[in-house]
Amino acid sequence: QKARTQDKITQQSQTSLKKNVITSMDTAGFIFHESRCGSTLVSNILAAVSPEEHRVYSESTPIINAIMACHNRQDSKDDHQDAGQCNDIAAAELLKDVVYMMGRTNDLNEKRQYFKMQSIAIEKINVLTLAFPN
Repeated sequence: QKARTQDKITQQSQTSLKKNVITSMDTAGFIFHESRCGSTLVSNILAAVSPEEHRVYSESTPIINAIMACHNRQDSKDDHQDAGQCNDIAAAELLKDVVYMMGRTNDLNEKRQYFKMQSIAIEKINVLTLAFPN
């Protein structure tokens, strides 16, 4: 959330100075897969079709960590006072922040980002649909 606020402030000042503006690319899609289904081919095609416009992450650790953050915390044996606040909604907010940060760019040619997910992400697909309902 703080990064979004700072980016807006920076964009206003950089636009008036005609400097490169930091933006966050649109997230165009998530690729889910099981073994040996062609998901790597799809990811490579997306990257190759328009390498200057597309950024493709393949099984990126920050994304899976965000999706599984509350799941892992609830399964932990440690007694956390705020464990009740760590739910799918909180994980979805964390996921949106991680995706935003991973999409930051000052290259005006970059337009879209795609994420090829680890297969374990299917377990928490509800977190993803909360974060990105469209």
